[in-house]
Amino acid sequence: MNPNARAKPDAIELKQHGYLLLAHSESMRQGFIQNMKLQHALGVPSELLSVEDCLNLVPALNPDEIVGGSICHKDGTASPFLWLDALLKAARREGAQVHFNHPVLAIKRQGESFLVETPRHDFHAGKVVICTDWAAPQLLKPLSVDLPISGMPKEAVVTEPWKPLLGPAIVSFKHDMFVNQMSRGSILAIPSRIRPDSADHESTHDFLGFAAHKVLDLLPSLSDINIIRSWAGVISKTPDMQAILGETGVPDLYVAVSAYKGFMTSPAVGRVMAEIVIDGHS
Repeated sequence: MNPNARAKPDAIELKQHGYLLLAHSESMRQGFIQNMKLQHALGVPSELLSVEDCLNLVPALNPDEIVGGSICHKDGTASPFLWLDALLKAARREGAQVHFNHPVLAIKRQGESFLVETPRHDFHAGKVVICTDWAAPQLLKPLSVDLPISGMPKEAVVTEPWKPLLGPAIVSFKHDMFVNQMSRGSILAIPSRIRPDSADHESTHDFLGFAAHKVLDLLPSLSDINIIRSWAGVISKTPDMQAILGETGVPDLYVAVSAYKGFMTSPAVGRVMAEIVIDGHS
């Protein structure tokens, strides 16, 4: 293996072919047009697409389901596992100490500092950043910090590797679904459905049928692809679905909660939180 491979963009499976947002009605397309005015004002090079444009990008789309779309070709995806591995290496290179298998049980105020309790070892810290996302309230409430954060269960399916079909990642608001083809050829689909707020990591027994129906409605040519597995996880949710970032009412206790957008915004959030913790402002 090339020892420098990890330093290259493709070492985190960076796929930068854009996010294709599909419009399923004229009112939705008009909403895209309004959104693009703000996007362009902020320097985001998004583009409005016709049905033909969408089909040229993704011929597998069901043309009866769309009236157009929009795309920003700078958008992309990457492997969260390889990204975390790269982040770990970079943090250690800068002198950070990372402790595995030390789940934090409690954070207690001790004078001007904090005691962080774990099953293996307790830590003392002058400042603490809680970035456990949907699980943050478990650590915040004993310190009398009550923030409106809950967990939203999500489920996903992934197929066997297949020939290239999807360049851009697809977002369908009608189907409430994200679909992407990864570098090894597997197709990942994350259709949402209403479930009670919880920390439930278990897949539901009927999710495969639920997901397959939505995927085939949007991409009927995928009917011959085998699904190899499904899994579930939890993301954070706030009342306005905006992130909660900054210092709490307890001095030197900080929180970073993503509200659904953790991986996308993590580089910016890391920079902002470092400035807030070190300089007191961002």
